Amino acid sequence: MSPMIRHLWTMAKLNSTPPDLRTQHGRLRWARERAGFESARGAARAKEWPENTYRSHEDGSRLGKGLKLDVAEKYARAFRVNLSWLLTGKGDALATNPVDEPKVDLSPDELKMLEAWREAKRRA
Repeated sequence: MSPMIRHLWTMAKLNSTPPDLRTQHGRLRWARERAGFESARGAARAKEWPENTYRSHEDGSRLGKGLKLDVAEKYARAFRVNLSWLLTGKGDALATNPVDEPKVDLSPDELKMLEAWREAKRRA
């Protein structure tokens, strides 16, 4: 049974509404629950993230145009999911690379932009 099906089965047994995997905030909730955190509050506290910010990302009230890349990377790394899946819903949900480098399915141009952004961040 795939991890996603297993998770949905568990949620059904608990009479909880499964997350909407068509949205970034739904995928973020799925990733958090799969990582073993029962609540957004528990995940934020364990990872030392601002609780209100994380909660608003997960409930979708603060996303606007979507998660910023650096924030999405942080969540993907923490919950061990594929960064491109978290952002777009495409590809495999689970990261196959080591936890500090989630798998990223981006085009060569997108990878260049990501590397330029990381370099600029290092210089700042």
